[in-house]
Amino acid sequence: MHEPILVDEDGRSYQRNIKNNKEYRYYLDKGTLPNDWWIDIQALNPAAKERLGYPTQKPRALLERIIQASSNEGDVILDGFCGCGTTLDAAEYLKRNWIGIDISPIAISLMKRRLQDSYKTDLSKFTIRGVPKDKESAIELWVKNPFAFQDWWIMEFEVFSSTFGKKGADQGVDGLGMYLIPTVEQPIKAAFQVKGGKVQSKDIDALLGAMVKHKCELGVFLTIQSPTEPMLKTVANSGHFSAAGFNYPRLQILTLEEFFSGKTLQLPKFNITFKNAQSISKFVDQSGLDL
Repeated sequence: MHEPILVDEDGRSYQRNIKNNKEYRYYLDKGTLPNDWWIDIQALNPAAKERLGYPTQKPRALLERIIQASSNEGDVILDGFCGCGTTLDAAEYLKRNWIGIDISPIAISLMKRRLQDSYKTDLSKFTIRGVPKDKESAIELWVKNPFAFQDWWIMEFEVFSSTFGKKGADQGVDGLGMYLIPTVEQPIKAAFQVKGGKVQSKDIDALLGAMVKHKCELGVFLTIQSPTEPMLKTVANSGHFSAAGFNYPRLQILTLEEFFSGKTLQLPKFNITFKNAQSISKFVDQSGLDL
């Protein structure tokens, strides 16, 4: 706690601090001396607009205060475990240069989208290193860490990873996306499944079963290997999902080679997976997915 407010011989109010028998004065007309404990910054509640669904997300106001207190415009801010990018967001807003490091492909994807959504054309130029840039580097990641590969590929479509970077029980759904179709009240749910090794017809059948179990209208099967003829036949026979004049294949397969060649999935235009964390959390609770 600070010393009481005093007044000097000139009538100026100040607070004092005694260190090593020497008096230091902090004049209040230069600003108040900040407390060393902060109770004015509230934790993020579940409905906060800035919430992205990341489990350790901090309020941006907290990071802004820390950065302002310890740096000047143009300085470099380094966050070695930057999660969903709150530090980078605050640093960009306060006109600092920044470096963010995280081992999780989920975190990297969140940071990238968060900064792009927040600053659009005003965003400083940045480079992402350490994520797959082609088929060969993606396969190398799969060999070294299949779960990191799964997270990376799913997050490229800006949808939740059901394991969130951790090994867990396979419930037939590795990722979940939520989309809006104009004039359709309820979000459309898409189940994502990733396969790195040999694929068989039973794999696509398992995805179809998981779609029914978790009430997903659409399914996406991502695979390194080319699908078999029976798998392609299953996809062709799975039909389409239609709503408000829009029509989408109920089931789609995309290979790693197709992904890097620029082939896109036929999904609703408006991806709201990370724009409404409350809806995602509610669906996860109802479906039993471990997100």
